[in-house]
Amino acid sequence: ASDVYKRQSQRLSQLSSQFGNHVLKATQAWSKQILDPNDLAGLPESAMGLLAQYAQQKKLEGWRVTLDFPSYLAVMTHADQRQLREEVYRAFATRASEQSDYREYDNSALIEEIRMLRHQKATLLGFKSYAQYSIATKMVETTDQVIDFLRDLGGKAKPQAQAELDRLSEFAK
Repeated sequence: ASDVYKRQSQRLSQLSSQFGNHVLKATQAWSKQILDPNDLAGLPESAMGLLAQYAQQKKLEGWRVTLDFPSYLAVMTHADQRQLREEVYRAFATRASEQSDYREYDNSALIEEIRMLRHQKATLLGFKSYAQYSIATKMVETTDQVIDFLRDLGGKAKPQAQAELDRLSEFAK
């Protein structure tokens, strides 16, 4: 049993590393060149300078939006153009997935294998699920306590989230 545990742990470590590498490479793979400064209306000068540097690094004219967090945050926070914000958001949210333009970095198969190995590791150690294994060293005692906590938190957070969504929807109109 210890050999199986050791092999599973090594494979999980390898998969976790590969997962992170895929996210990094997918993040670095995506970019969008902008030639018209009006397309970046709303961005502060500092963000415009950063995007100009990103373009210069690739010997491109204009500005280059990337999924690196300083670029992503600047566009999502300040860009007036809704279509640009949506494009950047979708690229960021789907990177390293089957929905990405860079499918060579798709983590879907890795996620499935990680889930399977985690479950096997947990059962090998006498737990019914990986969730039970995970909470064994934490403050909660059962997975039901975690679910109850999340439901309670969701119930308390939903009215505020709904109010924010309503304000955002009104603003978007």
